[in-house]
Amino acid sequence: MVLYLPINTYCPIQFKIQNIWEENHIRIRRLRWQQQAVFGLPIYLTVVVVVLSVISFFLYGSLQETLRTQDIHHCTEEIQRILSEATHMYTYGSDTARATLSLDVPSSIQVLVFGGLPKNESMEVIHDQTTESNYFYTTDDGSLVTGHAQARFCGQTTSSAATFPPGHYHVTLELLMTTEGPYVKITY
Repeated sequence: MVLYLPINTYCPIQFKIQNIWEENHIRIRRLRWQQQAVFGLPIYLTVVVVVLSVISFFLYGSLQETLRTQDIHHCTEEIQRILSEATHMYTYGSDTARATLSLDVPSSIQVLVFGGLPKNESMEVIHDQTTESNYFYTTDDGSLVTGHAQARFCGQTTSSAATFPPGHYHVTLELLMTTEGPYVKITY
């Protein structure tokens, strides 16, 4: 026997069953979400940590490269200042021409040399008549930058080059007239 109820008729049993089903469905969805959170949260945190470490690595690398570029630019400015003064002394100076400048060699520069060229990779400096007008510097990443000046340079003696490791110096540029010709002596 089948009992048909009209559509608008209220049946408390049907309402209870439907209410229980909805509550259980909500609980099941909450439980699924909690299970996803339990399994998904560590994975999510791991992904976040990996992404942040990759971003930090690239930021650190770009910061180091920016600082190195800034140091090289600063060193180039210092060299140009010394070359300008030395060229002026060499071209127009008399035997008593002398100038004192400050020189700041950044820490990313291994060595700065006036009046020579590197002989080999061990950075032995060649100082002779063909290299007296040259200068060079090496960076901590192994780059070698050379240049040529109008003036001839020497260090303490006319047979040595002026060599500067990283640091701050008060250098004296002095014009020396010798039998071999004029030199700009750089001492600190």
